[in-house]
Amino acid sequence: ICLCQLSVEGLSRAKSDVIARLLKDHNINILALQETHVAEADSPRLKIPGFILITSQHRPVIIHIGLEVPIITSAPITRWNLHSFMAAIEETIGCLPATPENFERFTKLLKKVAKKNIPCGYRSFFTLCWSPESETLLRESEASGDPDVATTLLESLDSARWLRWTEVMENMDFTHSSRKAWNLLRRLGGAAPAQHQTPSITANSIASQILRNSKTIASRSTKREVKTALQVSLTQCAPFSSLSETFSRAEIDTALSATKGGKAVGVDGILPDFLKNLGPRGHD
Repeated sequence: ICLCQLSVEGLSRAKSDVIARLLKDHNINILALQETHVAEADSPRLKIPGFILITSQHRPVIIHIGLEVPIITSAPITRWNLHSFMAAIEETIGCLPATPENFERFTKLLKKVAKKNIPCGYRSFFTLCWSPESETLLRESEASGDPDVATTLLESLDSARWLRWTEVMENMDFTHSSRKAWNLLRRLGGAAPAQHQTPSITANSIASQILRNSKTIASRSTKREVKTALQVSLTQCAPFSSLSETFSRAEIDTALSATKGGKAVGVDGILPDFLKNLGPRGHD
């Protein structure tokens, strides 16, 4: 935002045009105009093309523009207190039966306990490859004001970042099917363009074939035979099978151990780390 302050003596039409051209040439957004030779009753007649004049009797007004980030002066809280999280879940989950109807209550319980034991936060300041040596050089530069010290600080950061980049590139493993490595290579433009083959069977031909099959007129005898075969197959099915049984403790432990941590939440809004850090009663 560009701010301009002017003091004029008698604002006429010619002066208004000159000020308007001046503000337009210099991309001025706000004009603070001091005019002490015009009565308050005549102030509404003052006009500058392209601007809206707001009269004031020299009363300062503070306007906050943009986002205001509060300064946090309190001590940082230890994040991810998983021990208290597990203890709180173990204490309250006993009164919640393990039934499909209680799944929504289970997710609400996890979120409520997580809000108390796993506070959210952020790093207010982060510089890549910042080290204690960089902190020492910064303090020395602020105390002495020597530009050579500031240059040394920038050069040390550049060299550290170059070494970091070289180390990451050298440790990339392209011998296996590494999605991370090949995605990086593709973004850098070094991968060969993918060859897309046009299928011989198009989607329109499949849709037309399905449409023709759906319009087939079946006789009453055919419908009766299909219904009879369905009833026979349903009666021959076992009343209970392995697919209808509940999950065992071993299956749950195997699934949780195979789940990767640090991933995003799912549809239910639960992080995988919450489930991996449940106690014995939570797994049951």
